[in-house]
Amino acid sequence: MSTATLDTALINGSVGTGKTTVAEILGELARRRGIPGAVIDVDALRRSWPPPPGDPFRTALAMQNLRAVAANFRRSGARLLVVAAVVETRAELEQYAVALTARSLLHVHLTAAPDAALSRLRRRHGDDESALRWHARRHPELADVLDRAGFTDELRIDTTDTPATGVAQEILATLLAPAADATPDCPSLDGGSPAATAAEIVDSRGGAAHAVFVGIDLAWNDRARTGLAAVDDEGRLVGSTTCRTDEEIDDWLRAYPSPDVVAIDAPLIVHNPTGQRPCERMITSAFGRFDAGCHASNTSKAYMDPPRAARLAQRHGWTTDPSTIGRGVCLEVYPHPAMVGLFGLGRILPYKGKRGRTVTNRGAAMVELLDRMEGLSGLDVSDSERWREIRYAVERATRPMHLEHVEDEVDAIFCAHLAWLWRRSPGALEVYGDVRSGYIVAPPPPSHPATPRARITGP
Repeated sequence: MSTATLDTALINGSVGTGKTTVAEILGELARRRGIPGAVIDVDALRRSWPPPPGDPFRTALAMQNLRAVAANFRRSGARLLVVAAVVETRAELEQYAVALTARSLLHVHLTAAPDAALSRLRRRHGDDESALRWHARRHPELADVLDRAGFTDELRIDTTDTPATGVAQEILATLLAPAADATPDCPSLDGGSPAATAAEIVDSRGGAAHAVFVGIDLAWNDRARTGLAAVDDEGRLVGSTTCRTDEEIDDWLRAYPSPDVVAIDAPLIVHNPTGQRPCERMITSAFGRFDAGCHASNTSKAYMDPPRAARLAQRHGWTTDPSTIGRGVCLEVYPHPAMVGLFGLGRILPYKGKRGRTVTNRGAAMVELLDRMEGLSGLDVSDSERWREIRYAVERATRPMHLEHVEDEVDAIFCAHLAWLWRRSPGALEVYGDVRSGYIVAPPPPSHPATPRARITGP
C-alpha cells in the first residue's frame, strides 16, 4: 500500500474564520516538530497599489507572486507549505495546486458562526468603521459562496468555539496521518492517488486492523533487558514484553509490521567523538532542574559507533528523520523529561534503581507512575491482562529484581504512548536538536517550577 505525502495545506474560509491566525500557528507547530516548511498569506501577495490594468482585485498578480514565492520556498527545502487564502471554486483550487507545485494538497475549510466572526472582525477593524462594515457584510456572502462551491473531501472545521491552536493541531494531525476520510480535493500531480492510510495491523488479540505505534526501551547491549510495547490507533495497549537479543527484538516486531511511529529510549543519531550532543545539552537546559538531564552520548564509546538503535532502525527500514510525514518514522525519546512535561512533575519519579533507593521507595514511585499512566487520556490499558500482571508485580515487590523484571516494559509502554502522541496530538511534543547532530523528542520546556530538593538536617 503506497503512502502519499501531504505537502501543502491550503486554509480556506470566509472573513473572520481565523485563516491567517491558524496558518501561523500551524507553521509554528510544524517547525517545532522539525518539518521544514513555510507559511504564505496570499492577501499579502496582492497588497500593492495601484492595481494592475484589468486586475482590479489583483487576483492574477497574487497568483503570479504565489508561483514565484512557492517555487523559492520549495527550492530552499520546504516540505510543507501552509497557505491562507480565499478560494471560491474548484477550478480556482486546481489553479492554486498548480501554482504551489503541490503533489498532494489538503484543503481545509474553516467556518464560524456570524456572531463569532463579527467579534473577530471588530477586534481587527475596530478603528476603521468602513472596513468593519464591508467585512461584516462580506462574511455571510462569502460563507454562502464557499458552501455552494461543491468542494469534496475537504477538512471542514468550525472555529466558533475552538481555539486557533486546537484547530491548527487538528490540521497537523491530518497532515501527519492522512486517512481515507481526509482525502485532499486535488489529485496528486504525479498521477498517483493522494489518499493515504495509516499503517495497519492485526493486533495480538486477533481483532480488526489498527494503526500501530511502537515503544522500545532499548538496552545498550544484549545482556540487559529491552522493553517492547505497542498501542493501536485508539491508544489501546495491544502487546508488551521484554527480551534481550536483537533476534528476539526482531521476532517480536514481526507481529507489528509497518508501524506508524516507533519511539526508542536510546541514542539514535550519534556523530560527535566526545562530550554531549547538542540535543542532550538542550534537554538538560530545559529539564535539568527537574533531575531529568541527559548523560553524554558520543562515538568514543564502542557501543555508540554506531548506536544499537541506529542499527535497529536500519534493519527494519525505518526513517530517523522526525520531519517525515509518512509512516515508518523512528524517533529518539527520553521518558524522564517526557514524564515531567506530561504529568507536570516537580521532580522525576525515583523508580529507577539507584544507590540509596530502597525497594519500598522505588515501588511507591512506580505505583505512582502506573497510576499516572492510567490517567493519560490517550493511553488505554483497561483491557490489558499484561498491564494487570505488571501492576500486581509492582504492588507486591519485596526485592529489587521484582521491579527490574517489569521496569523496562513499563518504560516501553510509555514510549509507545509518546509515539502515539507524535501523530495524534501535535503540539504535545517537539524536536530538540536536528537530524544531523542528533535529536530528542520531548514536551515543550516546562513553565511550572521544580520541587526543591529535600534537605537533610541533623538533630
